[in-house]
Amino acid sequence: MGKYYKEYGMRNLFIEYSYVDAQFLNIWMKSDDDKILNELFKDYEKTLAYSEENINFFKEIKEKYPETVFYGTDLCHTYKTGGKRYLKYLEENGKVGTDDYNKAVEDINQGKKYYEDDENTETYRENIMVKKFVEEYEKLEDKRIVGIYGTAHVLPYSDDYYCEGPCMAKQLDKKYGNILNIEDLCTLEKYPGYKDSEYRYYK
Repeated sequence: MGKYYKEYGMRNLFIEYSYVDAQFLNIWMKSDDDKILNELFKDYEKTLAYSEENINFFKEIKEKYPETVFYGTDLCHTYKTGGKRYLKYLEENGKVGTDDYNKAVEDINQGKKYYEDDENTETYRENIMVKKFVEEYEKLEDKRIVGIYGTAHVLPYSDDYYCEGPCMAKQLDKKYGNILNIEDLCTLEKYPGYKDSEYRYYK
């Protein structure tokens, strides 16, 4: 992360979190304490997303790379908790009906659909991630970005592990051509407790 921030001046960080999560992170980056970060990760307790390593990763970004702006391109897994909390925050700040509010509502509805439907859930999620990625990317003036995603979403020449369609990176590669640079930062061997059948760990 430091190389891209310091040497190349990259500030836009795309992450495998929801729009709501990313907005909370952007607010937290300007706050004086970790209340928002702690609430966000409390929503993810008992999931693979919850770990001291992940929490410390974000704290390091705030400390070392304070101009970072987060963009969440996943659907809202925590629509029952973080989603409601973010809508309440917007309502209390007079932002009902704004683009921010409407995007949060869309994010929450996508999360509901994902967990309430039984068919093609992973294909639905993968396509949502692509749609959101493209929307956020196209709006940027500075299109130099860093993205951090799980292996299932970034193998550019294969289908997703869990759905019938192509993974996010493969779809983006088709749309944008040969501009993706993918670097493997970890392997499943680091997480011996992880099993494919446990992938939908947010429930």
